[in-house]
Amino acid sequence: MTRSRCYAACAAILGLRALYVVLAGALADLRYLRSGLAGVLAFAGAKLLLSKWVHVPPLASVTVIAACIAISVVFSIRVSRRERRSSVPRIVGDNLP
Repeated sequence: MTRSRCYAACAAILGLRALYVVLAGALADLRYLRSGLAGVLAFAGAKLLLSKWVHVPPLASVTVIAACIAISVVFSIRVSRRERRSSVPRIVGDNLP
């Protein structure tokens, strides 16, 4: 790996760390965000380790990162809505879904 690629990889990791700090406040509400961010970091690490043999285009990297975060956010929102719905007390005889 050339020196400039190493610097770029380090900058990418620092950028991911900054993204984590920004999203850390949302961890209480978004249950699966931590897993999504772990997936992003695993992808970045694998990309760094395999960069000598495999070239991943920048657009593919951004797509994988966005997909990991989006999937974790969507699942978190779905689970929290489902839990809120199940915790709402129902009136006896209430047949609404």
